[in-house]
Amino acid sequence: MLERDPYALDLRRVRVIAREFLRGEAVYGARTLWLVAELTKIAVNTYVTMKISYANTLADLCERLPGADVESVTGALGLDTRIGGKYLRGAIAYGGPCFPRDNKAFAVLARDLGTEAPLAEATDAINEAQSHRLARVVLAQLGANDSVGVLGLSYKPDTGVVEESPGIALAELLAASGVREINVYDPVATDAATLVLGDVAHPCASAGEVLERSDVVVIATPWREFAHLPVERVADRDRKPVVIDCWRLLADDLDEAFTVVRLGTPLETHVAR
Repeated sequence: MLERDPYALDLRRVRVIAREFLRGEAVYGARTLWLVAELTKIAVNTYVTMKISYANTLADLCERLPGADVESVTGALGLDTRIGGKYLRGAIAYGGPCFPRDNKAFAVLARDLGTEAPLAEATDAINEAQSHRLARVVLAQLGANDSVGVLGLSYKPDTGVVEESPGIALAELLAASGVREINVYDPVATDAATLVLGDVAHPCASAGEVLERSDVVVIATPWREFAHLPVERVADRDRKPVVIDCWRLLADDLDEAFTVVRLGTPLETHVAR
């Protein structure tokens, strides 16, 4: 028996959606349906980012509570079918061309219609605060003249897009705070990020080079390769590099090679926020 083509079901769904759209267009008019479609799209992104910002708020709380772990909290929340686990991962700011823009657009639309969208505005404000939160964690780990490395410059893995990139935002904040050496690397976005950062950061050819050159390293984008950092590149160093694992990618056995700081778990060094 031949297996069903997995794409065939998708095509049938497309046909059903198209048929229903055309039927609705005949009843309600094209303008109304397009308006609903646009509002739905922006509403989806606003809702998804609300979940992200909520998870980041939980991560911030867990960093201050002895014994807390954001993965345990969000994992339990996600089991509730009214909530679900997608986009409920405490880490750092979201970025990209759509999410930040759509929250602002949703709030503007509400004001233009004579009302307010405080959830969208709060979501956007919380997200804006995440890069500052991360910068404070990094600065708390730095000694005099220490160098910083940023691994991940695209706004998410598996893309070269750097618009609203948390890694770039972090590098800029650290430079503004007086960090003199910032080393950066991304599997596909280093060149694009360098155009944005200019002289703020030194582009590296690999994650290993970042490790060699940096005292504190931040995993800003959860690329799969960053879960397996080349420990041999730091084996001869007198002082173990600090790795701030924003996404909790690293296995526990890497604690022998690095001083690992995992966001969303209690931080040994707390700073006023």
